[in-house]
Amino acid sequence: MACSPQPTPYADVAPLGPGRSARAAVTPTPDDADAGDPRTSPPHGEVTLGALLEEPALRNAVVLGGADPYATPVSWCVPLGEALAGGDPLERIAVFARAGDLPGPSAELGALLTALGARSCAAVVVAGEAPGARLVSAGSPPVVIAGGALSFVALSRLVAEKNLAQDAHVLAYGVNVHRALSEVLYRGSGLATMAREISRLARCPTFLLDANCAVLAYESLGPAAVPDPSELVRLLAVELEVHRPEQGRDSDRRHARLLHVKLEDRGVTVVTAPIVLGESTYGWVVIVELEEPPAAHDVAQHRVIAEQGAMISGSEMLRLRSVEAAEERARGDFVHALLHGRFANNHELVARAAHHDFDLKARYAVVVVAGALDVATARDVERQRALVRSVGDLPARAGQRTLTTTVGDLVVVVREVPAVAGRGRGSLDQGASGIAAFARLLLTTRTGDEVTVTFGRPGQGAAGVHQSYREARVALGISQRLHLDRVCGYSELRVFAALAAVADTSEGIDFAREVLDPLAQVGFGADLEQVATTYVAHGGNLNAAARELQLHRNTMLYKVERASRLLGLDLRDPDARFTFWLAHRIRTLSEVSTAVEAEFGSDG
Repeated sequence: MACSPQPTPYADVAPLGPGRSARAAVTPTPDDADAGDPRTSPPHGEVTLGALLEEPALRNAVVLGGADPYATPVSWCVPLGEALAGGDPLERIAVFARAGDLPGPSAELGALLTALGARSCAAVVVAGEAPGARLVSAGSPPVVIAGGALSFVALSRLVAEKNLAQDAHVLAYGVNVHRALSEVLYRGSGLATMAREISRLARCPTFLLDANCAVLAYESLGPAAVPDPSELVRLLAVELEVHRPEQGRDSDRRHARLLHVKLEDRGVTVVTAPIVLGESTYGWVVIVELEEPPAAHDVAQHRVIAEQGAMISGSEMLRLRSVEAAEERARGDFVHALLHGRFANNHELVARAAHHDFDLKARYAVVVVAGALDVATARDVERQRALVRSVGDLPARAGQRTLTTTVGDLVVVVREVPAVAGRGRGSLDQGASGIAAFARLLLTTRTGDEVTVTFGRPGQGAAGVHQSYREARVALGISQRLHLDRVCGYSELRVFAALAAVADTSEGIDFAREVLDPLAQVGFGADLEQVATTYVAHGGNLNAAARELQLHRNTMLYKVERASRLLGLDLRDPDARFTFWLAHRIRTLSEVSTAVEAEFGSDG
């Protein structure tokens, strides 16, 4: 049985109190600046110069200069000769020198210290008598004056042992944290339980955010809580986007960092660690330090917890995404089978319907959305999935089922129609009105300005879905060809519904061809057909048709007369206009039906 990590006791954390909301901006604290911030510890609890000065060998040393010398991290030690021989940065490196090795003149010694400071030297440790304090300028590193008995071997051993001990301590603590969080992953308890466990280990409020800074889980154990989590997340979202981990720096991009949020009368420190999977950032683990300033030891522990939590939470997110993807694929396959009527037998239909909680006795209508998707890139595919999920979240009455999938670049929604009292045409119209309202809601709240939404008539069970989808696709084709309203139902196209049977017969197709083919056999036939169609649509009103086509009245009159001669019909005559209108409608419906049958294949 795995043992849970036992962090050292934390100081009591007081809540922010009611009525306090986050304001102003979020100020990041870079890792390389933490040493100069008295409120925080260096990254991962590194060994500082102050910790070295507590050892017996340096306990009586004198420190000169340095903005905050005791917080300066020290990870290595080199002799003065080696430091002067190279030109590499000396960050986190202490330089050892004996007093006799330093240059005598004051000017040369001051220049040497300034040069070491320019290379970010952590400290200069001098064994012997101290140089004058005046030689330690603002640009010099801290100068530690130790006793003459101190040797380079003793100092380097001290620095190495302290760093190894610190690294071992951090590693051991990280292993315990990893083990505790791995148990949550092993149980498959989800992100909410993961956030609870991170909050228990840190004894602080914890957020798990996705890549868009939406809250996946929030947990606050005990009285310490964030009074306005949404406001805090809103402020963090801005800075987390600015400081999103860069690609190609894997060793750095997984480290935790500190951000300080300014409140009305105080600040809050948060520890954030990115959830990095492959080359992408999937989200963040955020631990809120409600004590201000936070204890240095607490911050060091919370960095470890955040980094381990980000690693384990990423694995849990991948697991949940794979489960969700499998469920979406299974649901999409079932909806495709419903739309196209492709079930091997009735037993398969009943079994799959029961698995997806699809009532075969209920009535359904199908809504088709065109122009809302672009699947050219992987990002577009992810947006497509998000749109499909969001459509399923649209408001519905109690027990009203909604199944959503994509067919090519179309979003297809199977929507249950509530049972209505009575029978006959009135009942069908009531069901259609509910679907029309849903289609308008879908258009106004979930899609852009360039979309078309069509829907078929409600029908019962799987057969009703199949027929309603066919009608929705026919309505979509007609709407796009004739530039009808952006929301259009098959039942609203009553003329086309009445002509559907005629358009499927050879007599109807031959009639449309005989009437319209003379225009197609001459140059500019499409232009003349558009002129004739607009003229007929306006009931023979020449001026209205000319205005719509932006033509001069005489040009319009000339083209109408030319079209009449080619058609052998005087379009000024109402009967001739009806003949042309009927042929045009039959051909439009025949072309749409042919395109729809190409998708349905032999199922039609």
